[in-house]
Amino acid sequence: MELNPEEQEKYQQKLVGELRTYAFARLKSVKEGSETEELAAALLERYGFGLARAFELLGIPLGDFVNLIQQLMLEIDPEAPLNRQKRWEAKPAGISIPQN
Repeated sequence: MELNPEEQEKYQQKLVGELRTYAFARLKSVKEGSETEELAAALLERYGFGLARAFELLGIPLGDFVNLIQQLMLEIDPEAPLNRQKRWEAKPAGISIPQN
């Protein structure tokens, strides 16, 4: 699928808007206490890289999109890079869900 520059710009703006909307929802969940900062940032990272794949499939240059993902992650979880490393070093990597 080849998009002209105007179409690329349109889709790029939509995908950036989707990422920002998702990040806002994750931040809201953190503030409400329904998600930890670590979980919210990890979810945002996965969602963001899924959107980045959409950029690639549509032939749209990524530009600063990956930097935006990282920036939004840090707004949610200032320790996101360290927490990502800890998560990947865990064997197996996972999430801890309290048993009530």
